[in-house]
Amino acid sequence: MRINRILAWAIAVLLAAAAVGLLHASLGLLNPLLGSSYFDLLFVVGFSSALAISVIVGVPVALLYRSRGWTSLISVLIGGFLIGILPYCLFFLIMFSPDALSDFAVIAMFGGYGACGAAVFWFALRSFGALTSKP
Repeated sequence: MRINRILAWAIAVLLAAAAVGLLHASLGLLNPLLGSSYFDLLFVVGFSSALAISVIVGVPVALLYRSRGWTSLISVLIGGFLIGILPYCLFFLIMFSPDALSDFAVIAMFGGYGACGAAVFWFALRSFGALTSKP
């Protein structure tokens, strides 16, 4: 029974990263300079970065949320949004001045990536029944 829960969490992480990669590649299709020739590259970049962020930050936060009982969709979306903007904010605070954080469109895009990944993660765990009880 425990191995099923571990597999459900691993599959949910992979599905969430794939959803973010697919969203990133789909938004790249809207750019007339890129077109469809860079779809696979954008998917791989989006998938790999989302997978790294979800393993390093997302899973521990999800375990914290689960232990606190914050498993509603709204709390998951808020947490996912904050996790999505975390790499952008850290990069620009280290490399540039804090004035670079005033670009709300980019912050909303990265936050949307995080919220999308969190929603897919939550739906996957709900469908596998892995969020019904505490370990």
